[in-house]
Amino acid sequence: MALIQPRIRQTAPKDVVPAEILGWEGTADTICKTNRINLSHRYGFKSVHKNFKTVLSKLEDCWDDSPGDLKVMAGVVAVLRRIAGDVHLRDKLFEEDCSCLQKVLAVVREPTIAGAALGMLHDATHHHGNIPYQVVFETVPVLIEVLEKCLASPSNKMDVENAFTCISVLAHLFSAFPCSPRPTCGCEPPVQPAMYDKAVQLTLDHMEVNGQLHFDWWDLHHILCLFVLGSARHFKEPLAQSPDAIAFIVACLRSSCFAIRCRGMHSIVQLYYTLTPQVPHQTTHTIENFGLETELPPKISEAMTRYGLDKCVSYALSKLLGVVKEAAIECRKDGDLIKLGKTLAEQFLLSDMLPCGLVCAYFVNEDPVVSTSPPFTGRRLVDCLPECARAMRAQNDHDAADILDTHYCARMGNRKGADHAALAGILRDPGNPFFYWVMARKLDASTIIWAEKGLECTDIPPYIFWELHYYRGCAAMTFATGQLSHALQYSPIWDKAIAYLKTAFHDLRIIVERAPPDYQYMLDALDRYIILGLTVAGLDLSSDLHEISGLLDQYQLTEEIYEFIWEQPPPDTWIKRARLAIMANWDKGARWETFFAVIADVAPHEAKLPEDFYADPVGKTLANGELTRATRTPYLIWTPNKKQVRLYSCSWCGYSTAVLHNCTRCKLVLYCNKECQRQDWPKHKPHCKSPVIEV
Repeated sequence: MALIQPRIRQTAPKDVVPAEILGWEGTADTICKTNRINLSHRYGFKSVHKNFKTVLSKLEDCWDDSPGDLKVMAGVVAVLRRIAGDVHLRDKLFEEDCSCLQKVLAVVREPTIAGAALGMLHDATHHHGNIPYQVVFETVPVLIEVLEKCLASPSNKMDVENAFTCISVLAHLFSAFPCSPRPTCGCEPPVQPAMYDKAVQLTLDHMEVNGQLHFDWWDLHHILCLFVLGSARHFKEPLAQSPDAIAFIVACLRSSCFAIRCRGMHSIVQLYYTLTPQVPHQTTHTIENFGLETELPPKISEAMTRYGLDKCVSYALSKLLGVVKEAAIECRKDGDLIKLGKTLAEQFLLSDMLPCGLVCAYFVNEDPVVSTSPPFTGRRLVDCLPECARAMRAQNDHDAADILDTHYCARMGNRKGADHAALAGILRDPGNPFFYWVMARKLDASTIIWAEKGLECTDIPPYIFWELHYYRGCAAMTFATGQLSHALQYSPIWDKAIAYLKTAFHDLRIIVERAPPDYQYMLDALDRYIILGLTVAGLDLSSDLHEISGLLDQYQLTEEIYEFIWEQPPPDTWIKRARLAIMANWDKGARWETFFAVIADVAPHEAKLPEDFYADPVGKTLANGELTRATRTPYLIWTPNKKQVRLYSCSWCGYSTAVLHNCTRCKLVLYCNKECQRQDWPKHKPHCKSPVIEV
């Protein structure tokens, strides 16, 4: 397997101050040789792990023995930079009782040797992980101060390079901020949003002054990381209030390089992403009285008639409510739970959405006279589903009972119980798509697998068909945008992520083009489909986006249908806000065209879409259902004598370190410790096999 070599930023261009650079590294070599600190191979790093306090004490002695000697100070920091390449050693360096951070920040403030300290901070924060909160709090203000000084002299190439390194470190720190352990003393100093806002504005100013000449691919990556990938999760408000930052992110979507467009899409989606649930759909007067003779507004009537009123969601729900109402009234009279259970199970298989929320709110003491007889005395219909299920199990009708149990658990918020009932149904009847639909609704890493299995079934009810495509499209879009934003082309991860993107594009297209116009998730599907379409097309679209005018007309009609059917305004979802932000800023990225053209020319790969992207996928697009990480790809640390120190990564946490342990059975994966192995075991267990010994 070819090794992917990570880019290690030089502390300064070699043609600017080679004497200083050679002095830093030469002094670092001398310090290592004098103190017997071997960092030229992996076994040397293992020795540092065993004797960390002794090594740190020797470096502190070197610092204290040469007060004010900038060359020695830079040399000590250069040694710390090499040590920080091992993430576990990095964590030890950043412990609260360690003075390493103060030494590094002291060097940062010295203009002539600031590059050594910035390089150390870049490599130390590159891995994210458990960066202590105090490190973030103390480092950010100093870096902002240095960045301001660098911008004061844009003609100095050293200051320009240091400014880019400052931006990279700030991106690492702000991205790691949500995961940083907080102090337990109760007096933690807040990282002010003003600091983040200042960093964003300085970055934009720096791009305006120096971007055309000095930017490269990895600078763009760190800028987008600073803007959104991690920091916006905690500092959404200041970023959302920066029109220039949003315009720059949207401008990425117009780049000729597909990888840049993916980074831009991932950034804008993450900026507006929230965990707020979708607005629940409740029974409305329109749905209860909907029928083939219902009088509809002209535009809505034309659209739904063209599709077929009897195939629309509103008609199906209205019919469902009528059948369930009659069955409930009959059961109130004769108490026949089996008859009621069969009717509910049949209707649940024909509905286009989870109907328990519609039904249970409708039948609460509707008829006080009739409701005095069991089993509906003062109870909701949904509360009687378990009794119906038990009665049907007594008649050996387990499939229908599982359907009722699944709906009841889902309505009561018991996700574990719903999964248990669905899995029991799958084991009993693997050809029933209903149970795969229930499992796919979790919208987690397993959604794609369950949806694909469900779509392989025969005789799929229409509503299950639409929802399996919708849930798979949403999950595939989430995974694709995350992986394509940093994966290298021609790698297994890139190919897998492209398969996810293609699946998301075609699933959402099926919803947009073939689902009923009153499908409850049509607005969300349109928002996602438009965003994916803009990302895929990129430069092929005009500044006024007239190419998607048909989709926008469909969106407007869908909003009118939604408001008419559900008797409430369309929800203001996060994906809608992301789509509106892209369209509002689509023509504001003209000033960045030259910039992105230069970046595309120096991109590490062509990053083009496959030629068959728009073709309908045939067969299984996502055979394994999840992305896998190459556990044997090493992180490379370069030594001054051009040697490479290869540190492999833990298969669970991703930490690169010299002290990893093989899985004792298969010998193929590596872990930091037993805890990482225990966490990764559910994923690794199906693939863990003892090696076959051939005689």
